Amino acid sequence: MSDDYCKLTHFPRCVPFEMDGVILVADRTYFFEGSFHPTYSLVPEVWAGSLALERVRIDQMNQDLLDREWQLIDAASAGDSDAAALIKFKTRFAGYRYPESRVIKPSTLGLMVPNPIDQTIIAMDCGGDFHRTSRCDVCQVKVVTRDRRHRYCSPACEAKAKAERIKRSNDARIKVTHAPMSCGHCGAMFTPARSDARFCSSACRLQAHRKRS
Repeated sequence: MSDDYCKLTHFPRCVPFEMDGVILVADRTYFFEGSFHPTYSLVPEVWAGSLALERVRIDQMNQDLLDREWQLIDAASAGDSDAAALIKFKTRFAGYRYPESRVIKPSTLGLMVPNPIDQTIIAMDCGGDFHRTSRCDVCQVKVVTRDRRHRYCSPACEAKAKAERIKRSNDARIKVTHAPMSCGHCGAMFTPARSDARFCSSACRLQAHRKRS
């Protein structure tokens, strides 16, 4: 796919069932202990490109973290007392263990593998992530989420909701008007926007400040 759906949605926290007419999530039902349970998973054909990009991002982030760990270890080996003290502290109180390699294991997110139950193709590390159905608070599209805290299908809807909250907050403020007054520098009459305003413009304020200096 040309679109990176990982950026257009809140993956992996929340994903709409459908976007721009393209199905992103498949729902199916399985029978367990006498009752039916719904499960939701990404559609591999659609997400293959996006998940490949997501794997690159995850691998880069993990490699950067590992590189910083090895920088600390190398510094301690070279005699840096601060680095040695930090490693000792992490080992004692945080269960720190030395990394086994300088290269990370590549992420398996979204790799296509056979489902061991019914041999259908599924996306690795994605099945079972989504277990709640909801609707976006802004556009009302159907979404699946990891928990009920995620209320928006995409960053665009979240930004729109934030803008609406800010607008309502600004509209609810009490509008205060001030009587016209003369500028403390040029003497021109102006209506101040603040109660402590003394000058009609930034230019007058700066000129008055330079004059005092």
